[in-house]
Amino acid sequence: MLRLKLGARTAVHGFELSGSLRRCGSSNTMAALWDGRYSEPFRILAALRPPSHPTFSLVALPHKKMYRDRQGPASMSKKHPAPRSSTTTPPRAHTLARAPSAYHLSHGPPHPIVLMPNRVLVKILAAVNPVPGTGMASWSPYWLPLMAVCQHWRKLIENTPDFWQKISVGLGLQWLELCLEHSQRSLVQVTFWSPVPFNATMNSTVLRSHWHRIEYLRFKALDCAQFDSSMMVPEMPELRTLIANVKHTSHSICDGSRHDGTGVMFSLPHGTLPHLKALTLEGTSLVADHVALSSLRLLYLGKYAGARPLYTTAQFVTMLSSCTSLERLTIAKTALHAITVVPNPSDDAGPVAHLSPRLRDLNIHGSVEHISNLLSHIHVPAHVDLVLSTEELTEERAAAAPANMLPPTRLRRNLGILRSATRLKVDSCHDEVGVIKVIATRKLGSSGRFEISVPVPGGKNGNGSQARRMYYRALLRAAPDMFPDAQLDTLVCAGDIDAISESEWRDGLLAHYPTLRTLVVDDGEYGGDATPVFKALGSTVAQLQLGAIGALCPVLEYLWIRNAEPTVKLMEDARTCLSRREYHQAAPLKRLRFELNPDYERPEHWQTVPDYFKSCLSKRSAPKCELRLWRRDVDDAEMFLDTSTEMPF
Repeated sequence: MLRLKLGARTAVHGFELSGSLRRCGSSNTMAALWDGRYSEPFRILAALRPPSHPTFSLVALPHKKMYRDRQGPASMSKKHPAPRSSTTTPPRAHTLARAPSAYHLSHGPPHPIVLMPNRVLVKILAAVNPVPGTGMASWSPYWLPLMAVCQHWRKLIENTPDFWQKISVGLGLQWLELCLEHSQRSLVQVTFWSPVPFNATMNSTVLRSHWHRIEYLRFKALDCAQFDSSMMVPEMPELRTLIANVKHTSHSICDGSRHDGTGVMFSLPHGTLPHLKALTLEGTSLVADHVALSSLRLLYLGKYAGARPLYTTAQFVTMLSSCTSLERLTIAKTALHAITVVPNPSDDAGPVAHLSPRLRDLNIHGSVEHISNLLSHIHVPAHVDLVLSTEELTEERAAAAPANMLPPTRLRRNLGILRSATRLKVDSCHDEVGVIKVIATRKLGSSGRFEISVPVPGGKNGNGSQARRMYYRALLRAAPDMFPDAQLDTLVCAGDIDAISESEWRDGLLAHYPTLRTLVVDDGEYGGDATPVFKALGSTVAQLQLGAIGALCPVLEYLWIRNAEPTVKLMEDARTCLSRREYHQAAPLKRLRFELNPDYERPEHWQTVPDYFKSCLSKRSAPKCELRLWRRDVDDAEMFLDTSTEMPF
């Protein structure tokens, strides 16, 4: 095993560690071609160099020939006896036979790494690659310090094309030319980390002759000033992934971030990139032929820098419907600003785009108006994971944002998850501080997840408890309208329990879900009053389909009250609720669970709760009835956990 001791200059098994990379042959020349961007991550590797012997190499030679020229078999270590036969065995085909080096002649038996076959050494070098990836490929600068170890390693790395498939380019194209040469005929992945002139680089003599074998191309930073209005890549038949990030920091940008017109457009004509699978655009918009988009599986549209919209809503949704093979679509940051919003959309406001049948993930970020406008014109099947998010809003707008993001009521039929959801969670800054969330899924194990995230003003504090109460009340009121006709099986409510009255629990929420079997109420303020929940569940509602009066949520099986205040009154209301439900022939509860947060400064309010629970509830309420009172500084970790551990969404 090769062991390295950092710090002072130390030699172990024939390798020396020093503070600078030895300038040895062509490896130093290749290192100079790189602009130094990766010097820090490779500092330790760059310190690894061979001792100062010009003929040092990793060679597999016959034992007798190596040792006969030294002191003879009698002076050898017992661990390395001389061969019994005096016949010289020729070196193996996969090793490089050379004359013994001065190092080998002056030191003891060689380290086993000297005898290692090339094919094994190649696998080891690939395995210790710090850059994640498949196969043996690594970002090309990683090999520079390893090539400085010895001449043998340098030649081995230079002549392994798989080591040069991922090319990381700095400021100059000489390094790119060298890497393309070493990669031979392999498909390559090229990343330009520094700003480069786009057209000059793509049409340079270095890159032009290799267009046909580039499968991955990324531009991390392109200055927008070099483009008049559009950019276009040349024909690349093997290109699978293209990432272009246009930076808008030039003096030609008005107001610091926006162009006067529609900004820089990325043009994708038919036949240019026939096998393109993934396209990521940041700071530029997409203008493409509908046939050119048919091969895309991943599309990411980022920041839009134009001062006025580029598309009408009809043009944009038509472009999306042309992506017939799309599996993941992300519309992030200000990309939706490129679309003209249709005011007051109706059933005949424009075409409804039927997205790719392969689509599995749809992520949309933008203003509430832009999101609602887009969702009014696309059809999203129930099996698609749909995530909606917006920027921070004022308190009043944030409270109404989850409902306002959706299309008008008459157009919500286009979102399949709104009618097919069976599990719903509403969260007012509880699981994630400073964020309102609505999450809906179908049955466990089924695809299709819907999530709305709205950051609220005030950060972690959510602008105070009054604001959080307003958010929670607005969420519970909007839930039935957001999910019309949904046959909910599970409902999780996380927020300030004191904000919701008995009538709001009964008429505003629970009466709309007669199929509910699991109800979880998690108090976000840790110590609220849960008695309105039991009063609502103990009341009756008119069952229109049966023409009779019946219990609320008649098939409820599991009730979990969490983090509320434990009081005798709560236990009494729970017992009364269960008696009324039994009288109205509701299904008996199978599990009743209390995890309560007592006020230790007022022990008279809760000290008799455990005894009352045992005598009046546990024996008759449900087959499985549990009571747990949180202990300060002991159960804190569990008390502040959310319910997703047991009920993932």
